[in-house]
Amino acid sequence: MCDICFETFSRDEIRSSWCGHPFCINCWNQYIHINIDDLNCFKLRCPQPSCNAAVDQDMIHQLASKSRKLNMINFSFGLMWKITVIGNRSGVLLQIVVML
Repeated sequence: MCDICFETFSRDEIRSSWCGHPFCINCWNQYIHINIDDLNCFKLRCPQPSCNAAVDQDMIHQLASKSRKLNMINFSFGLMWKITVIGNRSGVLLQIVVML
């Protein structure tokens, strides 16, 4: 039984993080997609409110849609690079990219 929607599913339709709390694939998909959209995908925790178990990135990649995976990649690229734009007196803009 899924701990979110409380419906009964076969074992093939249930996933859990290392903590073992069972959730159906549909509920996991919704949970992962919401957290990717909210940019919380790199600190994702088990949906069980009292649990602090981390959700494995492999599980996220298995269950996230292609468009959400692209959002994750774009977001992670933004975390790795800091782009600073500096103007000078002649009006020319310089762009400096620094690896964080």
